[in-house]
Amino acid sequence: MTMTATLALQFTALCAALGVVMTTVESLWHWRHGNFGETGVWPWYVLRADHSAFASAVLTPVVDGAGLLVLLLARLTAAVLVPVCYWSGLNAGLPLLVLILSQFLLMWRCRLGNEGGDQMTTIMLTAAFLPEAVPHEHAVATFAALFVGAQISLSYVASGGAKLFGPLWRRGEALAEIMSHFQYGNYWFMTQLRTYPVACRLICLAVIAFQLSFPLFFLLPAPYAYAYLIGGVAFHLGIAYFMRLYLFVLTFLGTYPCLIFAREVFRSYVGL
Repeated sequence: MTMTATLALQFTALCAALGVVMTTVESLWHWRHGNFGETGVWPWYVLRADHSAFASAVLTPVVDGAGLLVLLLARLTAAVLVPVCYWSGLNAGLPLLVLILSQFLLMWRCRLGNEGGDQMTTIMLTAAFLPEAVPHEHAVATFAALFVGAQISLSYVASGGAKLFGPLWRRGEALAEIMSHFQYGNYWFMTQLRTYPVACRLICLAVIAFQLSFPLFFLLPAPYAYAYLIGGVAFHLGIAYFMRLYLFVLTFLGTYPCLIFAREVFRSYVGL
């Protein structure tokens, strides 16, 4: 095998940490401009109504006002320490644990607006933390890397299956409709797709085919199998450029070393 579980998970953790830096810097900007305050977009006195009185009372010092600032700064520091620990040969368990706990606290603070990138970040950080917590159990690293590889594969297949049962995707109209969204769309791309509906339909069908057939990545021999990774890179870069969902690039592409490791383990196990 050319890819080890430890190397795959470290790459995954580095991408997740970079994504945390990006989102935390953005959150610090929002905090500085009062968007988490009483007159902001995400005021705690409104969001706390979605939680029990006990939980709100206990966690208010952490997720509101100066406490939220401390949480964000601790999160940013931990994200910076992850690569420092790896490069120095130190155990990265503590900064990874801080990132996991802060991830849950921030997602708990506001249950709205979280997307696939946030969920994948949680999975990546947890998988990277496990072998750091029990560093002498190599099976833990293997299990964690295989889980990440299985998770990303499942996410592609599930997403492709959902699109297959969507009439707009089957008719080849979904992408143009997505590009018309006021926040996540792209006006130029929308006009091109509506001007050339055949191209729009071909792109929609190609996305469905790519996602549904992704398990072939484990079955095809190299170098043909790696065409799926190239397609995935193009897919996520396109999402980042046209929809401005930049976290998707770091989180999903950050799992690809685990995919490669899972493929090698699978092919070795079945004798391919």
